[in-house]
Amino acid sequence: MKRAILAASIATAFAASSAHASLIDYLGLNHSTAVEIVHLGTTRTVLAGDFHITIDGASATAFCVDLDHNIVKEWTADKLSVTSINGGKAAAFLYDTFKNDITTEIQAAALQVAIWEVVDDFGGTLDLTGGNFRLNGSSSIATQANTYLAAIPANVSSYVTSDIVLKSGNNPQSQNLLVPEPAAVLLSVLSFPILGLQRRKI
Repeated sequence: MKRAILAASIATAFAASSAHASLIDYLGLNHSTAVEIVHLGTTRTVLAGDFHITIDGASATAFCVDLDHNIVKEWTADKLSVTSINGGKAAAFLYDTFKNDITTEIQAAALQVAIWEVVDDFGGTLDLTGGNFRLNGSSSIATQANTYLAAIPANVSSYVTSDIVLKSGNNPQSQNLLVPEPAAVLLSVLSFPILGLQRRKI
C-alpha cells in the first residue's frame, strides 16, 4: 500500500514538473577555469565548466548552451527538447557520454568548450580554430575538447537522450542550459524510499 501511494506521488510530481515553468537556482561552478573565446566575432574571457543548479529544488549538473546571455542567481525556465537548439543531439551525446567522468577543471572546461563548438558550428566543420566559435590558446583544454568532439558519431539523428534544454524566461533573462530531464533527477531523489521499502519487505 505504501509503495502504491509513493508511486502515485512520484507520478503526480512528474506531471507537475512538466506542466509549468521550472524555478532554477544557480549555486556555482563545480569545476571551472577561465578561457578566451571568440563567439560570432566577439572575443571575451569567460569561465568554462559544469554548473551546479537546482531545478525546482532538485540538484543537477548543467552545461551552458547559450553564449548570448549571462547566468543569474535565480530564474524560471521552460523545458524544451534538445532539438530546439543547433546541434542539440550532438551536445546531448557529449553531455551523456562524458559528464560523469569529470574530475578536473581541464575536463570540465573542455567539455563546455566542446558543447559551445557544437552549438555554434554544428552542420559544418567542428574546428576550435575557425567558424562561429573559436578557442584562443588553452592548449590542454583544446586537446581534451578535440578528443570529446572526435567521439561524436558521424550521424546523431537517431540518438536518443533524456536530456532537455532549460530555456530561460525573459524576466530575468539567464543562460539556456543543457540538463538531465527533471523527472529523472526527481526519480533519483525519490527512489531511495522505494528501495528502503523493498528491503524491509524482504
